[in-house]
Amino acid sequence: MRFCRQGLLVVFALVALACSGSREPQTQGPGSAERPRFVFITNSNSPFWDAARKGLDAAAKEFGADVELIRNDSSPAGQIRRLEQVAAQRDVKGVMVSVVEPGASGIIDQMKALRAKGIPVLAIDSDGQKQTRDAYIGTNNIEAGRVLGQAAAQLLPGGGKAVAFVGVRSAQNAQERVNGFKEGAGARIQVVDVMEDSGDVNKARRNVAAALQNHPDLKMLVGIWSYNAPAIVDEVKAAGKRASLKLVTFDAEPNTLLALKDGMLDATAVQNPYLMGYLGVKVLKALLSKDAAAVKEVVGEMGIKDTGIRLVAPDDSKITSDALVRFSDFKKDLDAKGLTSS
Repeated sequence: MRFCRQGLLVVFALVALACSGSREPQTQGPGSAERPRFVFITNSNSPFWDAARKGLDAAAKEFGADVELIRNDSSPAGQIRRLEQVAAQRDVKGVMVSVVEPGASGIIDQMKALRAKGIPVLAIDSDGQKQTRDAYIGTNNIEAGRVLGQAAAQLLPGGGKAVAFVGVRSAQNAQERVNGFKEGAGARIQVVDVMEDSGDVNKARRNVAAALQNHPDLKMLVGIWSYNAPAIVDEVKAAGKRASLKLVTFDAEPNTLLALKDGMLDATAVQNPYLMGYLGVKVLKALLSKDAAAVKEVVGEMGIKDTGIRLVAPDDSKITSDALVRFSDFKKDLDAKGLTSS
């Protein structure tokens, strides 16, 4: 009986782990007083987070911490469930969250509850409500949208209709990028629809196909989340409509890089997920150590760190921007860091 009972415990443990979401190994062993354990809960399961993982690993090694990345399924319910699971783990000393939906009451309550227990919480990439986090580290998404919009205005000086594609429209980063894009692009470019896919890559492709069919006079497609770029490129290529469309996106997944190299994409606004992960660990360790000077050095008085934006375009692009980086130079930078995406 003893053997059977132990076997059942192992099975239950495996089932619980399988139901908890997509988890990646910690950088080291279990947390300790010397090596606190931090957890990062993403908003989705995108390759975008592979670069963040590299930043987490580098910082964990440098600052003496154990870090686990838990990938969400793009849903508020999934993020709430993962936050609840993390809150039940006594060895967690700090939490990072890319907030799916800042207005979701369950997410607000769970983030507040963590802070009430004395666990510092950071919003990474997509911000939450101020009272739910100690600081925000990530892109100034309004400015990033403006940069992409200004590039779009150069690509389409005569204006025209555009459709944007995103995982969750209500996410803070999504709203800010779309609004910033409209501002930067100006009145001549009309965003006639923002299509939501809930993080489903197959639906993302279907949305592009539907937009091409429903709006035959479209001039531009805009990808707001990282996987939207490959979805746009694939569907436009399949429809044979590249010559009549301008394509601008966010981020640089591996297939996005190939599209830039092959001239299948006009520009992409690239964030710095590596730096987000790295600085997240650095700030959490400083918060635990009550090192106010080290925290302020990163996030300033306002508790916000803008990790910057780069506009990547093909080497022969005519776009001008202070944020512009040619594809070949950007690829060299990724290779130097051992990254395959950003």
